Order: sequence, then C-alpha cells, then structure tokens
Amino acid sequence: MDWVIKKEKIFDSYDILKKMLSGNAICCEDYIEIFDPPYAVKLVKKERRVTFSENGKSIAILDDRGLKILTENDVVKIIEGWCIALTSLGFKRYSLKIKKQDIKKK
Repeated sequence: MDWVIKKEKIFDSYDILKKMLSGNAICCEDYIEIFDPPYAVKLVKKERRVTFSENGKSIAILDDRGLKILTENDVVKIIEGWCIALTSLGFKRYSLKIKKQDIKKK
C-alpha cells in the first residue's frame, strides 16, 4: 500500500468525512477524532497527519513520510482497514444512507 497516497486521499475527503461523521466522532475545524474501542483515529487537518491509538497509546502515525509504527504489535492490518474505510466511496455512501434513514425515523 502506498501510505502517502492513502493519506492524501483521506485529507482530500476531510470536509466530507467531517460532515459524515458529525455526531459519531469529535469533529472540529482542525481535527476529526474517531473512536472504535479499543482504537481511536485522529486526523489533524493542518499537519495532514493521522494518528492511530490503542487504549489511549499511539501505535502509528501516517504523515508525509509514510507510515511509522510505534508499537511492537502487528497493527498494519488494522491501519490498512481504517485507511480503506476512510477513502472508500462505498463506505461513504453507506454512512450517508444510514444517516438519511435515521433522519426519516425522527
């Protein structure tokens, strides 16, 4: 996987992700933080950096230099899954569809 290209795709979709995840994540102008215990993913817009955490401890950073693993645990598959989810049009369509259904129920 070309990590830098994945990172660029994630940040190209930052505003869409922010709208899509509002109510399900912490969405600010400067960052989005997504919680999926025991994991958390933080997208920092200004620095174009993604930090992956497990139980509050940073396990990897994705930035302009690529992916840096900060733990001895094998977390690459988890990070790949998050990167695919954050850049997948199918994921975005699914999430938007779910939100529309929730709105109709109210």
